[in-house]
Amino acid sequence: MNSKKILPCKECGKNWSDNLIDTLYPLTRDYSEWVFGCMSHNGGCGRQVYGESREDAVDRWNRVKQTR
Repeated sequence: MNSKKILPCKECGKNWSDNLIDTLYPLTRDYSEWVFGCMSHNGGCGRQVYGESREDAVDRWNRVKQTR
């Protein structure tokens, strides 16, 4: 797993650092596209970011500007 700190959701503040099940996962079989999402079915707001790798998705998740 990535050793980078995962920041709370910039939209709703939900903290995903404890449980990434169904939050950070590959979209393709060859692991060339990943998604990190604040999934509404897990109590989040539905915000998603995409990356070319697990690390890229986490980096994008952490750097998206706060909208609130």
